[in-house]
Amino acid sequence: MISQLKGLRIAITGSCSYIGSALLQQLVNKDIKITALYRSVMPEHMEGMLSVCCDLMDKSRLEECLRGCDAVVHLAWCGNKGSKTREEEYNLQITKNVLLINNDAASLWSK
Repeated sequence: MISQLKGLRIAITGSCSYIGSALLQQLVNKDIKITALYRSVMPEHMEGMLSVCCDLMDKSRLEECLRGCDAVVHLAWCGNKGSKTREEEYNLQITKNVLLINNDAASLWSK
């Protein structure tokens, strides 16, 4: 499966999380080009990786950050917004933003 990703650029949101950093390491070790999106803490630099600071709530910035990527692995989430409802709303919105931008890009690619 990973061999099919060679030559593609994969964006990872939540690239500093436990799962995100492990995935990042695995893909970079397989010579997969990565765009690692981060909010506040930049991931450790690895060969073949581009680190990009990106607020996933900012749709235009997110679109700019994902330009040139062939796929996105969305692992970002936030658990410190003060209340469960605010956290759920935030996490839902960032997921919607990632999906909407990718859906728009997919419709452009299919033409």
